[in-house]
Amino acid sequence: MEIVKDRELHVGQKVRVYMNLNRGDSVFSIVDQSSGLVVAYANSVTLTDTTFKVRESGRQRVLRDNRKNVHAWAIGFFQSADCDKAESLTESVYYNPYKVSTFVYEESGEEITFAPIAHFENRRVWITPQTTVRELIFRQGGLFDGDDTNAKLLG
Repeated sequence: MEIVKDRELHVGQKVRVYMNLNRGDSVFSIVDQSSGLVVAYANSVTLTDTTFKVRESGRQRVLRDNRKNVHAWAIGFFQSADCDKAESLTESVYYNPYKVSTFVYEESGEEITFAPIAHFENRRVWITPQTTVRELIFRQGGLFDGDDTNAKLLG
């Protein structure tokens, strides 16, 4: 991992991660979410409570101009960089503006917007296998009435 200009990066820091298109084949930029500044570059990054975002206007510009720009990223809490992927992270997720409009599961093509743990490496994101809404709600102490659309968290 390469820290930028003596900036700080620590475990638990809220960051945004994106594929850096100018620093090699598989380098990720790590941006502090509060300052908006790049704090580090790494070949792999692990986040928790990860939300995947695609700015549609940026994607449309890529399609129109056939020139890449930063318009897709993940937001989460920094855990590690340049470490091996955990064996439990077996599901592959990717985003390619020429093929899909959001981050998707590589195998099924279904959209993904959140992952409890995400590991970024080799132009892919690795997560735990798909978990149903029922399992997530149950694990977080919520109520489940049998219909995924009506699952509610206690709180």
